[in-house]
Amino acid sequence: MMPLSSPVDPLFQFALRILIIIALWTFIGVAIWYMVRERDAAPAWERMQPALLVRLNATGRDASGAGSRYAIGVRATVWIGRDPNCVVRIDNEFVSQRHARLIWHPDQHAWWIEDHNSHNGVLVNDVLVMRSLLTTSDIISIGGVRFRFEIDPPQS
Repeated sequence: MMPLSSPVDPLFQFALRILIIIALWTFIGVAIWYMVRERDAAPAWERMQPALLVRLNATGRDASGAGSRYAIGVRATVWIGRDPNCVVRIDNEFVSQRHARLIWHPDQHAWWIEDHNSHNGVLVNDVLVMRSLLTTSDIISIGGVRFRFEIDPPQS
């Protein structure tokens, strides 16, 4: 009776396993390369511009501590309000649950703020607005709380 396996079989199996591992890692590498290339190939106007909301104290200087700086630009819509789910949460009786929102418009490559039918409104540079284009150093007031809007803030 003849043996079921020959001395070549274990060597052949080992080589086959190595080839499968090499093929798998090659596939993963090519997939990652395509994803990075696709991300980098996105037009500049589609990329969200990073921005920052800096809470100001009563004297108009930057506030310090928790809840004094809010990085925006990681999502296209940022809610401001009293609701615990808002990105910028203001615990103030003059602020609505969802008072306003910051919206990134890729077609305009710009940030906008929109009042969400609040009772006390939104002021941008001391002007009451329903919707306004935001630029660097604009002062946003919501329920008596003031923020400075910064586009492409310095990384710290």
